[in-house]
Amino acid sequence: MKYQYDIITYLESDATLDTLLSSSANDSKIYPEIAPQDSSLPYIVYSVSDGVLDEILDEIRITFRIYSTTKSEAVNIANRLKSLLDKQDEIQNSFSSTDYWYYYSKIAYHESLIDNVDKDKLIYIQVMIFNIKYKRKTWY
Repeated sequence: MKYQYDIITYLESDATLDTLLSSSANDSKIYPEIAPQDSSLPYIVYSVSDGVLDEILDEIRITFRIYSTTKSEAVNIANRLKSLLDKQDEIQNSFSSTDYWYYYSKIAYHESLIDNVDKDKLIYIQVMIFNIKYKRKTWY
């Protein structure tokens, strides 16, 4: 799934998101499916699923879960993700790929949650789902 790599690389290259996540050269703090057990907050976990396929473009749905110790930090990270990916038809000007053309990116869902992991520690979670339409440049 090269398109997944393209999108995550695009996010990892953003200096503002890097700062908000307190990431390092060894750890972008953007993880597929589940974060490593020793990960420090904040971080983002994402999962990818197939969206609607039509005759011209393919679609994926990417769910991002932002985990943080404060609500404001989680909201700031969510706002940055939204500014990077909620571009509708302008996404094709945001990043490129050797294998795919990206045509459309739109937020489909956004929710704020609070998880009471234990009685003394709250984790603030922002859940965001984006629909992204793309087309492979060459067929194999």
